[in-house]
Amino acid sequence: MKSVKKSRLSKIKTQIKKIKVTKRVIYRVVAFLILVGLLGFLYTKKSFFLSARVNNHFVSRLTVLRELEKQGLAKEVLDSIVNEKIILDEAKKKNITASEEEVANEITSIENELKAQGTSLEAALTMQGQTIESLKKNLTIRLLINKLLADKVVIDEVAIKKYFDDNKAVTYKDKKYEDVKEQIRKSLADQKIYDEFQKWLVEVKKNSVITYY
Repeated sequence: MKSVKKSRLSKIKTQIKKIKVTKRVIYRVVAFLILVGLLGFLYTKKSFFLSARVNNHFVSRLTVLRELEKQGLAKEVLDSIVNEKIILDEAKKKNITASEEEVANEITSIENELKAQGTSLEAALTMQGQTIESLKKNLTIRLLINKLLADKVVIDEVAIKKYFDDNKAVTYKDKKYEDVKEQIRKSLADQKIYDEFQKWLVEVKKNSVITYY
């Protein structure tokens, strides 16, 4: 009778050991699969973590960020992004949008100006390290700013004529007023928008919740 009990007990112990071994194997397999999956993710998303590879040396995004911070450029980039978010939020509050057609018209205008200067949009973008998509984004933001501040930017005929007369001797020598009037108006409007935008941004930021980490 005792031998039977011992035999059963021995079998139970053996089964328990097998279960423990099986669990350890399963855990190891799962851990291995997780590791493989993680490595695969890191490889496919390496651009999230790496900026460049020079021979056998890798340049991480963290290294680039630290260098930007040392040079004080990281704050400039961050401020630019924060300002962009504020502009988009304020435009949304006031139901102000910039359509694809408006952006396309701006691009056409830029292309015509560059063509008159003997160059092309592609060449200008390459020189500035921009893409057509980044240009569209910047133009969208500019259009939103113009609409947000439209009531603050009024350039009358008197201001345009005065600017023409003040700069006629050098800038507009041999030019007719009517031929450059629109160009002057746009130039004065751009300067006015810039000045008003700086004041507007300061006030809007006072009422915004901005947390830096």
